[in-house]
Amino acid sequence: MPAAVATASHSVVYELLGAHGAQDVTYAAAGAALTQRVEVTTPWSVEFTRVGPAGRTEFYSIAARNPGPGELRCRIVVDGVVVAEKSVTEPGRQFSCAV
Repeated sequence: MPAAVATASHSVVYELLGAHGAQDVTYAAAGAALTQRVEVTTPWSVEFTRVGPAGRTEFYSIAARNPGPGELRCRIVVDGVVVAEKSVTEPGRQFSCAV
């Protein structure tokens, strides 16, 4: 009988912060599946738990378009720790946070 593979679970939060919402939001949630939202009102967040083999490097990513004017900021929080943060001020600009 094969040995059981040890697993680890991680609490993940993607956040978008800004005054004018966000457009074309795409993020990687559980597994490799991408989720897309045409438009969201900010502040916006989604939280999920990702479970995988212990010791495996996980990939987290969120992308959005700033409808502007003003700043739009993305942030990725894993197990309570901010692991990526980025902002953009140009209207119409697509950007992403990834780790």
